[in-house]
Amino acid sequence: MTVVAGGAGGAALAGPVGAAAGKVAADVAVGTVKAVADATQWRSWKLGLRGGRDRDDQDGEVRAVFHAVNQLIDRLQTAYSKRVLLVIDGPDRITDGERAEALFVNSSLLGTLPCDVLMTAPLALMRHLGTRVEPFKLRDLSNLPVLDRAEPNNPNKLGPGVAFFRELVTRRLEYIRAEISRGTLDTMAVPADPLPTPIVDRLAYRSGGLVRDFVTMIRAAAIEAQLDGRAQVDEAMVDVVLRERRQSREFYMDSKQIALLEAVMADPLHTLPGDPLAIELLLQKRLLAYPNDTPWYYPHPLLTLALLGRSG
Repeated sequence: MTVVAGGAGGAALAGPVGAAAGKVAADVAVGTVKAVADATQWRSWKLGLRGGRDRDDQDGEVRAVFHAVNQLIDRLQTAYSKRVLLVIDGPDRITDGERAEALFVNSSLLGTLPCDVLMTAPLALMRHLGTRVEPFKLRDLSNLPVLDRAEPNNPNKLGPGVAFFRELVTRRLEYIRAEISRGTLDTMAVPADPLPTPIVDRLAYRSGGLVRDFVTMIRAAAIEAQLDGRAQVDEAMVDVVLRERRQSREFYMDSKQIALLEAVMADPLHTLPGDPLAIELLLQKRLLAYPNDTPWYYPHPLLTLALLGRSG
């Protein structure tokens, strides 16, 4: 955004965005533009790298960048007469507590931008910093609720999140058929019902509400059908896929991890254990969080197939 504010990107943007960027470049003071656009300035920052000198919110160059970004946001919101949502992805990969504290606690810049800001944050570190993070509202991004809270280990009792996966498959197939009819996809016709609803439901449940896991399993099941020369995925193919995905999810789990997951299963409230190992399992997607009035927790349903010994 600061590069655009410096004029480097204005010509590449069309319509209101280009006009807004151009106006920003014209309005921002020469000193500010130089501060944010000069390549030597950026090299001296060593952004995201260890060894760079610490800068606080009142540092002159920091203020220059902040001013330029504010100008760009204001111009974009004026041009479109709509609020800007700034999405910042990547901070969840921060593992250094000191660095996370500098970004989320000791600095207020990201929390005072003149627009809505959605930022990913490091789960393990936020557990310790959460009460001190002033400008932000912390929210868990829970998994889609494909499990029933009263009977989470019963694959025949599905949560409301399964409806999302049904719609996902329906829309994808509709899109593919539409593209084929327009001649934009050079492929054979899509069968009438390649993924029956019971198959979709079973894979949705075993995905734990993780879209990436669901899509991975759908693709693997489709490959099984293709290799077998079949036009429809059946239960036997799903068995093969689930066995492979289960083995991958179980890989190198130890007795302490297994014991903690079984304790979560046995807890009627399914609360988060007060153990650092629970955070590690959340990061590994072996323990999953589901939405409710307050989050509740349960092992990934692939792990309950065999390892935890309570499969339905």
